[in-house]
Amino acid sequence: MGPLLFEPYYRPQVWGGRRLESVLGKRLPPSGQFGESWELSAHPLHISRVRRNHELAGQDLATLWSRSKQEFWGTSTLAPATFPWLVKFLDCDDYLSIQVHPDDKIASELIPSERGKTEIWVIVSAEPGAKVFIGLQPHVTRDRLRQAIQAGSLQACLNVFTPRPGDIFFIPPGTVHSAGGGVVLAEIQTSSDATFRMYDWNRLDPNGRPRPLHIEEAFLAMNWEPHLSGRIENAPQVLAPGWITQVAASTRDFHIESWQIAPRTEIQVPQTGMTIITVLFGAVVLETSESSMTLQRGETVLLPACVQSVTCSTRLESSANLLVCSPPA
Repeated sequence: MGPLLFEPYYRPQVWGGRRLESVLGKRLPPSGQFGESWELSAHPLHISRVRRNHELAGQDLATLWSRSKQEFWGTSTLAPATFPWLVKFLDCDDYLSIQVHPDDKIASELIPSERGKTEIWVIVSAEPGAKVFIGLQPHVTRDRLRQAIQAGSLQACLNVFTPRPGDIFFIPPGTVHSAGGGVVLAEIQTSSDATFRMYDWNRLDPNGRPRPLHIEEAFLAMNWEPHLSGRIENAPQVLAPGWITQVAASTRDFHIESWQIAPRTEIQVPQTGMTIITVLFGAVVLETSESSMTLQRGETVLLPACVQSVTCSTRLESSANLLVCSPPA
């Protein structure tokens, strides 16, 4: 089994736009607002299928995983029962609802079909005036938060960031967050669609109705203690000449790094387990002992652990930025 590319799924959203096409070159349907491009998923809402011109073309990720999960995952630990991650791009033309995701415990109590949700965001592009909201400001109490929701001023209780391309944001379960105003971002998350909306900017859905809110559920899911969330500021490290890495998240669910690769640089991709590579900027050539492919901006490849001797190179006069996800250390 070699590297696998999957067909993206374009999910309409009331807050979406057309930047997945204009920024990332996605082939969107001719009309509509699309907020998400699901690049890699075995979640029941959408299960990815292998692209055409591959020996496994048309086969879905959930079936492949159930049949060969240890071959995918590697031998260092037992593979999860279901494919554990979901990789997306988001076009937040308008603002996401101000929302919170539960941890595994709260999800099992309130949405038994889902698991908890941890996610990281990496900013791909941002219009002037775009914003990212993550986490409560200090000293915001439950009463203050309820008053703000009722007054329609919940955003005033949150930490606000001006997003810049390459910025990394970590959003563990229980973190109140939102983003919008013309920002495209890459997201890697645990495989869950559990979301509790607290405020939806007083907008209407395509049928002219307000979208449901889940305020009580959100209050149960929220982490009220200070915890690590927001923009990642840890210093990048040089792994080799022309190869710089920055850890985006290292949790019990995944280890995620952002890689910068200089022009005309070749690196050996460390294969200690299953690896997912998403190209955020530039383009790279990925080579194994049996195949070679060029990955353009916005493309995602899954490297099963059984793939050996993987090299990644930038043969053009431009650098590349990659988001790389692997099993937890």
